[in-house]
Amino acid sequence: MAVDHKLGPTPQSPEASNPEMENARVGYQAAVSLMAFEGNLVWARYGLMVLVHTIILTAIGLTSGAQQPTRTITLVGLSLVGLTLCVVWWLVNDIGFRYYFYWLFAARELEERYLAPTQTLSRGIPLERNEAMTIILGGKEYPPNVKMEDRFRMVNSSKAVIIIFGVLYLALVAALLLP
Repeated sequence: MAVDHKLGPTPQSPEASNPEMENARVGYQAAVSLMAFEGNLVWARYGLMVLVHTIILTAIGLTSGAQQPTRTITLVGLSLVGLTLCVVWWLVNDIGFRYYFYWLFAARELEERYLAPTQTLSRGIPLERNEAMTIILGGKEYPPNVKMEDRFRMVNSSKAVIIIFGVLYLALVAALLLP
């Protein structure tokens, strides 16, 4: 998911009242917490779905030695269940990442608008764009070691795994039903 986000801190508004600043801080903390929660939830669901598909594929393997017509009915049925779960997995994965990125961008917006010069999340923008940036620790600069070829996006790689499972189920159904 490419994001066009303008860099540069927005100076804290001098008119911002203390209650407004406190609300911004609370909103920022909530957005960061929800972002972390959603990220954990995305990968917990992902791991669960990998486990479910592993169980289905194991059941398919164990059933492949059964007698006809039970074998064909069971294998086609399990493959269709697996394929249906791939569609559900795709949709749930997609909405999970959408919420994750929503909370990330909401926190970035609050950070830039109200919490300048804080740039905890906003500093990720150059990293996301593969632009030069450094982190200063103990007075020394450290460039993050991220290269463009290393950035096969988590969203795309997670979708690739779902597609692989789906193609596997389709191939099984096709092999069983087509002469």
